[in-house]
Amino acid sequence: MKLLSALTLILFFGLSQINFAQAETYKAIGAVSDLMTSKPLTGASVLIISKSSGKELKGIATDEKGFFTIESIPESKVRVKISMVGYQTQVIDSVALDQTSRLGLIRLLATTIEVPEVVIKSIKPLIEFHADRQVINMDRLPGNSGTVTEALKNSGLVEVEPSTNKITVRGQGLKIQMDGHEYNMPAEMLAQMPATMIDQVEVILAPGAKESAEGGTYILNLISKKEAYSNYSGMFSLNASSNANSFG
Repeated sequence: MKLLSALTLILFFGLSQINFAQAETYKAIGAVSDLMTSKPLTGASVLIISKSSGKELKGIATDEKGFFTIESIPESKVRVKISMVGYQTQVIDSVALDQTSRLGLIRLLATTIEVPEVVIKSIKPLIEFHADRQVINMDRLPGNSGTVTEALKNSGLVEVEPSTNKITVRGQGLKIQMDGHEYNMPAEMLAQMPATMIDQVEVILAPGAKESAEGGTYILNLISKKEAYSNYSGMFSLNASSNANSFG
């Protein structure tokens, strides 16, 4: 009977020791800071990963002072992964934990975040005012999907006679130029020409002495979108003569 009691007692203590060994856990303590400034990093992620299986065992975020304490780690041989947005991730590949392991201060290096290039394009005004001319940017005009004449009606810089489509400036006739070259161009031509082929229209209010001597008070210079103009240029011919008739 005494022998049986002794065996029972030995078995009880033996099983208790086995259960204690199986339930043994570990603790890791440390802190995380910025490598360059030494400022503590709040909210950095600290993961404990099994060295043998690669499974994540425990995890925590650092407190407002950059400290962390991870308890009840079931394995002693682990890897420690520390990460935070804007910083390079650091992995301590092999750590042998004991009941309380102090990992010390872990410093993370800030990364350079590449921001995609932003191109800010300036928007041209409807009308540009210069000393000797005013420039109409056709793409900014309401009705620029119609004809040149229809678009110019909306500019406010010129007048268009409804019945004849004659264009005047302050009641006076003007000469027509295309990219600086003078053209014999009837009013009907501008009334048919697509506004989309013209980039800008210059209303030259103070022409040079040459134009004034020839009797032209104002010049309307159409600056074409070159590709569109090349497809349309067969509809009118260049007048190289300096004695070209005034438009209208």
